[in-house]
Amino acid sequence: MKKRLLVALLLMTGLLSSCTFSFTTDSASKNSGKGSNSQPDGGESSATEDISSTEVVSSTAPTSSSPTPSETDYVPSGYSLKWSDEFAGSSLNDAYWSQQTGNGSDYGIWGWGNNEQENYQAANTSVGDGALHITAKREATTIGSTAYNFTSGRLRSYGKISATYGYVVAKIKLPAIQGMWPAFWMLPESSYQSKGWPTSGEIDIMENRGREAYSIGGTTHSANSSGADVYHTQAYGLTSSIENYHVYAVEWTADSISFSADGHIYNTVDKATWVNGNAAYNGGPAPFNAPFHIVLNLAVGGQYDNNLLPPDSFSSATMDVDYVRIYQK
Repeated sequence: MKKRLLVALLLMTGLLSSCTFSFTTDSASKNSGKGSNSQPDGGESSATEDISSTEVVSSTAPTSSSPTPSETDYVPSGYSLKWSDEFAGSSLNDAYWSQQTGNGSDYGIWGWGNNEQENYQAANTSVGDGALHITAKREATTIGSTAYNFTSGRLRSYGKISATYGYVVAKIKLPAIQGMWPAFWMLPESSYQSKGWPTSGEIDIMENRGREAYSIGGTTHSANSSGADVYHTQAYGLTSSIENYHVYAVEWTADSISFSADGHIYNTVDKATWVNGNAAYNGGPAPFNAPFHIVLNLAVGGQYDNNLLPPDSFSSATMDVDYVRIYQK
């Protein structure tokens, strides 16, 4: 599947290199949230344009007659590919991604809001062999007067690629090492009623505690009427280690958000649950009715796993991303 997509994507590259895209459709026609560690910051966005892929991919969900379904079998019926980064070539596509660096202080969220222990650097991300590589290292750096023992990488598609509703999916391989906190998640392009996180929402498509080699989780974050974090989370046990590639996704509609791993839905949060008569959203579908962008990062330490750090023997670990795709109806 990936090889067939590459032909279309390479043809599109020259046309798309300077554009910002947003995809919007209407399906009807944890413990510690990461959202506090990344609010959409300032800066002008370029014009928004809708695109469609030259290849349509649509199929039914896996059935008992296909015990080892192909990845396209995971795509819900009625969806077609709208955007994809297959990480071909040898460099990051800056029409799609921006680096977020440092300790969060440049964004007003020291420690990225979660007591993370890494200094994010652009040098810790690379593209090669058909995949994105985000590497955490034991490496001494300083930011101002603060010393850091670890570096890593963090990317986002803010202001470049966003979606409202759809099937958002990535194929990812993770390091099974204590102290790692890899994540594939989404944040809003703009704040809801200027209230920021968590009122504006967060969708954690996949996150993992590195010491748990067979478990990942999927979570939504929103707010109650007083603005406090309300999260709906569920863990899922994989049939093989996170050190193998797995396909992590959400199907996001106006009425629900369903989390899946390798085609198996394990957590569904519906509109009534996240709204729940909440005055913060005036009884409407907010906050999950607006454009969200994608974030990929490999944190070190942090509150998600009680601030556990890597063992003394740790030198480096890598999160590999084979592709990220957005399908829509």
